[in-house]
Amino acid sequence: MERQLDKAPHSPQLWEKLADLYLQKEQVDKAIDAYEFAIAIDPKRESALFKRSLAYMITDNKTLRDKGKDFLEAYCQRHPEEPELRKMLDYIEVLCDKVNFTPELPLPFDDSVTDHTIDWDMLRDPQTPYDEYMETVDMLFDGRYYQKAREVLDILLPLHPDEGILYLDYGSLLMQDDNIAQAENYFKKALLKVSKQDRDFFLGEIGFQYFAGQLYPEALDYYHRIENIQEVRDHLPYMAACCLELNYPLLYHSYLAQIDPENNEDDYNECHQAFYGHLPNNLLPKEMKPFLKQLFDRYNT
Repeated sequence: MERQLDKAPHSPQLWEKLADLYLQKEQVDKAIDAYEFAIAIDPKRESALFKRSLAYMITDNKTLRDKGKDFLEAYCQRHPEEPELRKMLDYIEVLCDKVNFTPELPLPFDDSVTDHTIDWDMLRDPQTPYDEYMETVDMLFDGRYYQKAREVLDILLPLHPDEGILYLDYGSLLMQDDNIAQAENYFKKALLKVSKQDRDFFLGEIGFQYFAGQLYPEALDYYHRIENIQEVRDHLPYMAACCLELNYPLLYHSYLAQIDPENNEDDYNECHQAFYGHLPNNLLPKEMKPFLKQLFDRYNT
């Protein structure tokens, strides 16, 4: 993305996409800076204004949080067709009330709080039931506290060496650090430990980890090993996106051929959604429709 920006530094689409990537990596300050560039080039770009406001909401700067909240409140009024955003803002307000949301107080699940909320004695007890220790692991993953999750898994893995989900989670953490080779080792161990009933779910989860890391051949390799039809359909949009990235029109067509559009319209449409994610960010609006038509002609013979 940065190389593309070297060639097209005045593209608000590229700056916004770069900001999105920074935000996915939880580099909030860099994300805000990139959104600012997009807005400086196109001051009325509502998508960048919206996402910058979301980024403001997760900073420690009360002035920025208030600014973000004001924009999102106004956005809700302009877009009553998006009730989920209204619910999200109401939920954030409840959290703010609980912790007063001032820089002097720790946010929920901050590392300093997590050390006290985790029952370390429970985790170190080899007799602790599966559901109890997995509740802690899930809480940390849901809150994206990956370093703390790693500390917990370092304790649990030697105590529960036959639990495949622990290897799967650890491999996912290693993928976050771009430690691909070591992550692959943990994924292989996870598949050795998992029951036949859950194997297809594990394959799908591993495939998605590679997809998210833009390792498309590896993602397809895991997806192709899934036997359960419904599990395959759940991942069809990602499989289709892999085909677009790798220029595999015949393989894409074979996925689509597995779906009856009359009886599985949602699956069929989701497979087509991959085209929109594949749109180059520097296209002008008038260029998007011809580009999409060219893709459809190539991939849907």
